[in-house]
Amino acid sequence: MGLGATVKQTSLNIMQVVKRPPQVYPIGADNLFTIVGGPVYIQGLFFYADEAIDNAGAGTTMVVQICGVAADSAAPTAIATAIGGVCIWPLNATVPVPNLAMNIMPTTAGVFSVVASPGSAGGDNITVTVATASTVGMCSWYVLYFRMEPAAEIIVAA
Repeated sequence: MGLGATVKQTSLNIMQVVKRPPQVYPIGADNLFTIVGGPVYIQGLFFYADEAIDNAGAGTTMVVQICGVAADSAAPTAIATAIGGVCIWPLNATVPVPNLAMNIMPTTAGVFSVVASPGSAGGDNITVTVATASTVGMCSWYVLYFRMEPAAEIIVAA
């Protein structure tokens, strides 16, 4: 294998991490990330609670989509967590795994990996739709992924 091929293969073997800066999410849909340049293999999608997330004890309800496909059960899931809590999205038809300080990935709850590609029928974005907003609390979103093409990446949506 030549140097160019070795560099290309090495770049594809490195897990990438993209972080969306902390913010409060109002009711409605928000683009979190955009997939560009080719397909990606998503290993994990989660948020970190920079502040406590709650809605008068009822939790904040969220649904996440990747390229228009539900990354959870597609039913709004109530999430309430203290500062430092992590909520992992399952990337399948189960509910998110909330309120954790630590968790193994994939979890026993069935967190999966997915392949996503720009230009798909559902769009290029990773979105969150908040059905019941938190009046207090902000979170930082993270995606862990591998590139399947050298130009492929996930960027924070504008």
